Amino acid sequence: MRVLIGGPGPYVFKVSGQLCHLLGSLLPDDDSPPKFAQLYMYDNENEISNRMSPFSSDDPSSAPREHIVAAIKEMLDRYNPYAQAYRSVRDRVLADNDDTLRLQIRADRSQRDSRYSTPTASEVAGLIVGDLDGDHFVRDIIVERRSSSLIRISSVHPSYMPLQYPLIFIHGEDGFVPGLDYNPLAEATQNKHRQHITMAEFYCYRLYVRVFGSAIIFVSGRLLQQLAIDMFACVDQARLWYIHENQQLFRSDTYANLRNAVINNDMFGQTVDKRIILPSSHVGGPRYMYQNYQDAIAVCRHLGPPHLFITFTCNPAWPEITRNLMPGQRSSDRPDLVCRVFKMKLNEMIRDIKDSDFFGPISGLIYSIEFQKRGLPHVHIIVWLRDRTSLSDAASIDRFISAELPNPVFDPAGRDRAMVSLFRPSGPTTATNSDQPQQETRLPIHLPFQNNVIFRDSQPLSEIVTNPASQPTKLTAWFELNARDPAARQLTYPEVTRHFTWQESEKK
Repeated sequence: MRVLIGGPGPYVFKVSGQLCHLLGSLLPDDDSPPKFAQLYMYDNENEISNRMSPFSSDDPSSAPREHIVAAIKEMLDRYNPYAQAYRSVRDRVLADNDDTLRLQIRADRSQRDSRYSTPTASEVAGLIVGDLDGDHFVRDIIVERRSSSLIRISSVHPSYMPLQYPLIFIHGEDGFVPGLDYNPLAEATQNKHRQHITMAEFYCYRLYVRVFGSAIIFVSGRLLQQLAIDMFACVDQARLWYIHENQQLFRSDTYANLRNAVINNDMFGQTVDKRIILPSSHVGGPRYMYQNYQDAIAVCRHLGPPHLFITFTCNPAWPEITRNLMPGQRSSDRPDLVCRVFKMKLNEMIRDIKDSDFFGPISGLIYSIEFQKRGLPHVHIIVWLRDRTSLSDAASIDRFISAELPNPVFDPAGRDRAMVSLFRPSGPTTATNSDQPQQETRLPIHLPFQNNVIFRDSQPLSEIVTNPASQPTKLTAWFELNARDPAARQLTYPEVTRHFTWQESEKK
């Protein structure tokens, strides 16, 4: 993890590998200076200078100002429950030289009067004297008095975010914890199949501006970018953790191998073949990318070469962005606002292309969103026109593309800025008429009894082999369709998806 600063570009917070939060002991080792949370505990008479020393500089203009550091310290001591907990432990350490003293940062908030109110110091932390009692504190964070090792904080611990960002969560507001309920009175939650909020939904809620809510997150500048990346990393790691924890439940092998395993008296699923690794449902994974590529190629195979390749790039000077910035902010300080405005404009552009006959009737559209190195999102779009002759000459192309400098008489300001209008493309497949292939375009090809079967570790193999649903696939269903329907014999394997639907639940 590193910060890239310098040059005319925006601030960049770059993460390589896995992101995690670590917590050290209450006191530093002998002859070591205090760091991070140890500053609450050690040498409080010189705490301000200790906090400023890592940022000392020969340039007075870039050095931290002592009165500001002192004001922040006073604010945290007054309002932050974690700072108050550390101060309380410090007083006990000064009065008692007990090496078994530990700080317990609690994970369970169920005893609070309200799960959604601001926590107090006694609710988030406690003092432990003596030995730990078995597994009673297994989910809590136990901070030793002195230790050379670091503690890793779980991303679903309520203290995960407030410990890392005390200047954003000044009152120690809890982060995500499993089991948070939806608002039963909200219309958007009436048809939810789940009862609890997901981690992604919780962090999206945190990054939404509200009239009566605190705006401190959105005036945090570079810290907001770090927080947004931290939130994304938490969500992605939670999804990967779920896949990892459920690997033992599912395996994959061909039907023929399972049948041979039964003949060899192998009884259960854990005795054969391989576990499924990263599924195609994981966004950004290799299977996800490959299957989306295959879908796009299937559309190209049916509709032919695309007619338009459009690139649409976010403009940080859009009025919808600039008028919603807070005083003193630049667009690079509000990645949340930039992305939200870009998505709204992209949705409007897609509607114009599909519904407003912007280029005339279309047969298909695919787009993909990317982020430039300077942090702005842009999209690549490819469009298939229904009228394949509409771009047959230069005059018809000129109706859609303008690549010329503005007239210096009628638009001198535009001429000076050399404004040029360009179009560019990308994204998910969108069907627009009956000629478009169905979204289900992934067609398996295999030899007899060589189709893959997914099963659980503990499932008896004889049950899998004798299950009628283990053999039918889209390929075998196509063969059966050709045997009973003369009209289907005129269709190729990919073409059949335009006229027939595969029922996954019935395997036909």
